[in-house]
This record gives sequence, C-alpha cells and structure tokens, in this order.
Amino acid sequence: MRSRLPILIFLLLVIFLIELYTYSGIAPYIIELQNHWYWVAYYLLAALSVISAVVFVNSTKEKLPGVLKKASSNVFAGLALTLILTKLSFVTVIFAEDVYRFAHLTLQTAMSFMRDSETSVEMISRNIAVAKVGLGIASIPFISFIHGITIGKYKYKVKHIKLNFEDLPASFHGYKILQFSDMHAGSFDSLERVRKGIARMQEQNADLILFTGDMVNNHADEMKPFVEMLSELKAKDGKFSILGNHDYGDYIHWANSDAKLQNLYKLINYQDQAGFKMLLNENVEIKKGNDTIRLAGVENWGKPPFPRHGDLQESLEGIGENDFTILMSHDPSHWDLEVIENKKKIHLTLSGHTHGMQLGVDIPGLKWSPVKYRYPRWSGLYQEFGRKLYVNSGFGFLGFPGRVGIYPEITVLELCAGK
Repeated sequence: MRSRLPILIFLLLVIFLIELYTYSGIAPYIIELQNHWYWVAYYLLAALSVISAVVFVNSTKEKLPGVLKKASSNVFAGLALTLILTKLSFVTVIFAEDVYRFAHLTLQTAMSFMRDSETSVEMISRNIAVAKVGLGIASIPFISFIHGITIGKYKYKVKHIKLNFEDLPASFHGYKILQFSDMHAGSFDSLERVRKGIARMQEQNADLILFTGDMVNNHADEMKPFVEMLSELKAKDGKFSILGNHDYGDYIHWANSDAKLQNLYKLINYQDQAGFKMLLNENVEIKKGNDTIRLAGVENWGKPPFPRHGDLQESLEGIGENDFTILMSHDPSHWDLEVIENKKKIHLTLSGHTHGMQLGVDIPGLKWSPVKYRYPRWSGLYQEFGRKLYVNSGFGFLGFPGRVGIYPEITVLELCAGK
C-alpha cells in the first residue's frame, strides 16, 4: 500500500480540484432549480468519485486477481475514470465561460481607467444557460463510457478484408486467415462473454488462426482460465502465436530473473496446451496443393520505451527473396523501421499493440483515435511499396476497462491472386 500512497494522494488531489471547479459552475444552476434532491445527487456523485478512486487503487495490490475480484476492480476503475472525464468535459465549458468573463472584466477595467472613472467594475455573473450546455456536453462522455464499460468491451466485431497479391501462389487463392491480438487475459471479468467472442472466431471457418501477441498483462497464470476455451479453436492449417511486450512480465517486480523467465516458459506452455505453436524468431512452411507460403514470427520489437527482443533476420532465415511471406510482429512500428526496407519481400505483416486506444470512431467514412498521434499505423490496412500491413485493434482491454467506439476485433483476411 505504501507504494500506492503517492498515486492515491495525487489522484485525490486531481479529483478535489475538478470537484471544486465543477461546484463553482453547477451551484448557480442547482440554486435556481430550488430542489434539494439535486444537491443530494451532486454530493453523491462527488463521493462516488472519491470512493471509486480509493477502492480501485487499493484493488490493484492483488497480484493475480480472479475473475470476480477483477470484475470489482474494473467497476471501480471504470466509475472513477468515467466520472472524472465527464466532469472534465463540464469544466472545459465552464472554463471557456470564465475566460470570457475575465476578458470582459479586464476590458471594462481598462476602459474605466482610461476614462478616469471611479465607477466600480465587477465581473459578470455566470450564465445559467452555459451550465446547461456544459451538462449537455458532459452527458456525451458519460453515456459513451458507461456503454463502453458495460457493453463495448465485449462487443466483438468481425472484419472481413480481401487482400490482393499478384504473386500469391495459385493454391492459396481464397485462403482465409483469422487474426486476433492483445487478449490481455488478466483484464477480463466475464468468462462467458469471452467464450462468446471465441465462438465467433470458430464460426469463421478459417484455414489458419494467428495470434499477434499480448496474451496476458503480466502473469502467465492470467491465461489459465482461458486455455480450455482457446483449445476449442480449430483451423485446417493450425494456430500460431507470437509474444507481445506484456508477455515478458517486464512491467512488474520479480523476486529474481529466474522467476521472470519461468513465468515466460509457463506462458509458452499454456499456449502450447491451447494448441498454439509459438514462433520465437522463426518461420514455418504452410503447404496447400503444390504451393507453399512462409509464415514468420518475430518476438516483440517496438519503439522505445518498448523492448526489442525480436530478431527479424533470424525470423526470416531460410526464406528466399521471392517466397510469399507473412510476418507476425506485435508492434506496427516495426513495419516502418525494419520490415519495409528488408531485402526479402515480406508481403503481409500482421500486428496489434495499439488497441486503437480503446477510444475513437470507426464507422464507414470516418476512422479516428487519439492513438494515431503516437502510432500513425494504428488500425486497419496500410500499403507501401507493394507490401501490406494489417493492424488489429485487439480482442481484450487494458487499463481502462472498456471500449468506446473502437470495439474488440476479430479479423478475417482472405488472400486473393491478382491486382
């Protein structure tokens, strides 16, 4: 608890400042309504913000939370973040009004000074209409985040993408690859809702199933409750996986390096039990008829501060320059920094990592998330120099226990011969 005390104090200070400013903006409106129940509702929400923050920070001390414990943690994390962001939206509107009020006061004071007038100048009072506008605007994130926490995080979307390649071996025309990524098993709070997502994968009847990293948050045992249901996933040519940055256990303290390494071995073993062949800087042949394609998997390779355990050249060893090649690499940054310029043509790279920030817009004609300013290749299909990258927005969630606008993704990629 000691290590969490500074975090808790900082969080409570932020909440206090937000509440103070929120009060200054909403008080005139509640006074006008002349109904004490509005005061009761306001103070209850303020208390709930504090309680949620305290409970959530304390709940994170569980090293291996079970699904029920995780459900409790997620509820309070979601409530704390939802209430804070909702009130920040309201505060933004009130702040804009205060800028105007202060500018008006400054201008009137200056004019009074130039006229040498002794008339007192006062700041104009808050406009009740502005408070109403602020409440209306604040309702948007409130409703969106509540939906994201309760429904959005398990609202699985299946995306069907056709990819054309002039040099695709003929036997692989129409070949279906199912990709999912960033499961983050330690974040889930409902086994049954995850089971439904996995069932949707199986319905796709894919030829090949690929998982592109971050099976867990930190501990291998987070995967244990899901091994059996993942083992039920079947594909004609098997299932393959790679490691993501979270799979190495780099973000928590271990008793020693051996304990950390054993955790990694246990995770690889769990994936083996679930029927996934882990590709650790290596590649395999996938045969169909008289044709062959190569599937390579590189360990995590990301931009700092993310670790670089991967070795692309080792992953591609034995692959000819003209072999049709698919690469699994967790972090899409790798594509720009190493893959595009590789002398061996890597036709298709599959990545994850970004989660689409679990927040944004993904509708026909409009696709946006704040994460694009950190990862220009953050979701969907990208093409450069005849090479393609597909970034999956993730199956699970991390940090914020929900998804707003960017829903969990199951991708079905169909390989097609031709332009």
